[in-house]
Amino acid sequence: MSKIVFTILILSLSFQSYSHAKKQNVIIIVIDTLAANHLQSYGYYRKTAPYINSFGKKSILFKNAYTNASYTLPSHATLFTGVFPNLHNITSLFKKNTLPKKYKTIFEILKKKDYQTSAFFREKKELSRKFGFFRGVDYFSLYDAFDPAHSQRVKKWFNKQNHEQKSFIAFMHTNLVHTPYLSTNKELQLFTNKNYKGQIIGDSEKFIEYLKKKEVQKKRKQDKINEKLIYKNHFFSKNNPKSKYMHGKNIWKSMVKYYNPTDDQRLKNLYDANILFLDKQLEKFFTFFNKLEISKNTIIILTSDHGETFNKNGLYYHANLYKDVLHIPLMLKIPNLKPKIIKQDVQLADIVPTILTLLSIKDSKVSGVSLYPLIKNIKTENIHQHIISYSVNHSLSILNQKYKFIYYPQQLNETYNRIKDSKEEKNITNKVNTNYFLQLAKKQLY
Repeated sequence: MSKIVFTILILSLSFQSYSHAKKQNVIIIVIDTLAANHLQSYGYYRKTAPYINSFGKKSILFKNAYTNASYTLPSHATLFTGVFPNLHNITSLFKKNTLPKKYKTIFEILKKKDYQTSAFFREKKELSRKFGFFRGVDYFSLYDAFDPAHSQRVKKWFNKQNHEQKSFIAFMHTNLVHTPYLSTNKELQLFTNKNYKGQIIGDSEKFIEYLKKKEVQKKRKQDKINEKLIYKNHFFSKNNPKSKYMHGKNIWKSMVKYYNPTDDQRLKNLYDANILFLDKQLEKFFTFFNKLEISKNTIIILTSDHGETFNKNGLYYHANLYKDVLHIPLMLKIPNLKPKIIKQDVQLADIVPTILTLLSIKDSKVSGVSLYPLIKNIKTENIHQHIISYSVNHSLSILNQKYKFIYYPQQLNETYNRIKDSKEEKNITNKVNTNYFLQLAKKQLY
């Protein structure tokens, strides 16, 4: 018997022992802009998310999960389809294209299996129904899933599912970690420096006071104004050759005239305070949800679409290809499966095929692979030869077990040794042969 046939047989038998007569529910939680390296579960020195940390200990935690796109739009299209950005081509806010019909969303697939489909998110230009990757969703709640002001809407829907006992899939998205990093004073006191003398506002109440004093027009959105306070022109300077590969480099114009050296740490402090605030809302939701009968039969996936950078080689925000942006948390809490830590490289595109395996549903046309063999120890080596992540202006990164290669059209490329230089501080492009990466990169462009 060949090794491949034997593996398939073992996988089939293992899955049959896992499957249940009753269909399992699915919750996909995406914490927009949450970087893995700002969580204690991934080695961070601060306790930014005690509840997520405890959730991770009860889950299957993937230590090395990477997004396939460095910004929200293509990342979510990949999350919902399991298809790479260069194939689904949902990569620009300015294109009028929608998801090709040949690629099915996880909502469409499960809807055909009589699942109730729902999505809880605050609609914005980067996360909009017009792009087609929400096809198959029956119920929309267009508010942030974990905004405390709208928690009753969420509870009402889940209470209904608990009463009707119908199988469901729910997508829950939150922007509470995203810029403009406004938090309540309670979280700020834990992480911020009282001696900070810069101009970046983080306290939401103080920010409102600022708006009143400056008599800013009410039509202008609060978050956009504060982003202008946070991000300054010199962050996206023309002198930085990589700035053209930074999403939104010309969006923010300076309202802060002078750069303070403590601004970088100030941004990190505000970001961490946002994570802590979100973590508290997560705990409140699960305190409610875990009391419901449906919680015993629900697969919960907690992840992010991308992370965030704070002055990495002169870049801020996201939509770049450094580890701070591409390395994301991924935790799967699966009924009747014990917690474990998996260190092999995995990707966002693997989530859909994993869900389908767990639900015993066959579907094709996906770029990712199921993580079930790793979860069940059927396969212990890496399941990917390489992982590709896409960014703006046709830049991309290629990750294998030893190297990380970043490709910039018409610019100097970057190469890092993942084993010796995990923080990506020493570019060794001139010291290694990158022809393989270059050829592969050019084949993957969209």
